[in-house]
Amino acid sequence: MRKRVIAIVRSVIEDQGLEIVQLKNHPATKIMVWVDKPPEGVSVKDCATANRAIRRAMEEDGFDPGDYDIEIQSPGVDRPLVRAADYERFSGHPIKLRLKEATPLGRRNFAGKLTGLAEGKVTLVGDEEWTFHLSEVDECRLDPKLPEVKERVAKKQAKGKRSRKPRKSRRKRPKEH
Repeated sequence: MRKRVIAIVRSVIEDQGLEIVQLKNHPATKIMVWVDKPPEGVSVKDCATANRAIRRAMEEDGFDPGDYDIEIQSPGVDRPLVRAADYERFSGHPIKLRLKEATPLGRRNFAGKLTGLAEGKVTLVGDEEWTFHLSEVDECRLDPKLPEVKERVAKKQAKGKRSRKPRKSRRKRPKEH
């Protein structure tokens, strides 16, 4: 039954024009899905629309959507690189990479610019050039700490900001005598 719910989730996400970055199937009834929409990225509205569509599809298939806790969310600025296509798409971007096991010199964590993926091996350049087979990689994420990524995120956030009226103070002022 759980496999059928996940199949519904996958189907609806794809029908919405989104791509699944990662799907975590937690015990009991929790399913977490990170989605993206290249090239502009996913919005909160996209996530909400997908969530409502999943709930409708579950009802149509005979499931009670209230029985499942389904979270649809953005992968964030430090999105994980999971598939080979992710490594190709984000070639040239700064990343942080953690290996499953330490190198002979005892190092597991690396940071630098992703230069690409070839023959199942990922290459990044930092203070040196490193190449690792994808099977050795425990986790790889975009690194938003570098200035060019921060600048791009700031521009995107500035587009969505609205001006607000300043709040009135709720602090009680002492009475004047």
